[in-house]
Amino acid sequence: MKVLDKNGDLLSVCSTVMEAYSEFPDGTYMDGYLTDDKGEVIAEGVKTAVTFEPTNSEDVNNLRFNETANIVVTIGSGISFNGDETSQTRLSRAITVLATDDDKTTWIDVDGVPHEVTKADLKEALKLAGEAQTALWVKYATLKAELA
Repeated sequence: MKVLDKNGDLLSVCSTVMEAYSEFPDGTYMDGYLTDDKGEVIAEGVKTAVTFEPTNSEDVNNLRFNETANIVVTIGSGISFNGDETSQTRLSRAITVLATDDDKTTWIDVDGVPHEVTKADLKEALKLAGEAQTALWVKYATLKAELA
């Protein structure tokens, strides 16, 4: 697993995805400082995003698993839902037991705040989560094919 900075320069080579995430747990590194276009320092202690570049199929699978486990979707009303596979199952169960799109239940958002939501809200969240998961699987299937 290669870890690259924003310019594509190599920061680290890790033997596993878990090692990469332990070295860069929030997907960032301390760049030290940020400069403006004239080279003047405008901020210090800036975190810069890293890119994890898989080098084999196992890396691809682990990255896909990690991203899928962290799906978050926001519906039109502004409520954000966890969209991982377990949450999608919970959404499906709730949708199944509510009779009409206007029926309501209490749902806890990604920040732990309870909301009164309708069956239609839950269906929207499930649709968005499923679309996000499909996009990830397609992304990582493409990566896997490129490594083959």
